[in-house]
Amino acid sequence: MEHMTESEALQEWDGDAMAHDDFIAQRQHEYYKAVDAMRARYADNARAETGATIECAYCARKIVKRNYQTQFCKNKGSGNCKDRYWNNADDKRRVRAQHFA
Repeated sequence: MEHMTESEALQEWDGDAMAHDDFIAQRQHEYYKAVDAMRARYADNARAETGATIECAYCARKIVKRNYQTQFCKNKGSGNCKDRYWNNADDKRRVRAQHFA
């Protein structure tokens, strides 16, 4: 085992903290990028004509738009795409969803 001075240990520890902060920042960037993609699919689906093939706003699964308000492949039961979309896309609801998770 190698001995190090207190200042060397603090520098090493600070480096680990920076790596952790970088990791958190990267994860947040990826998360918001995914939310932006979901919002874009939602907007594309709203513009699509009835009968067109669209992607679920949450999971990107291909579905047929059966009426003017179709956005999601599942909107009933546990784990449905509609609730998952709104729990991530809406800032206020995201905070509540994280609180109850």
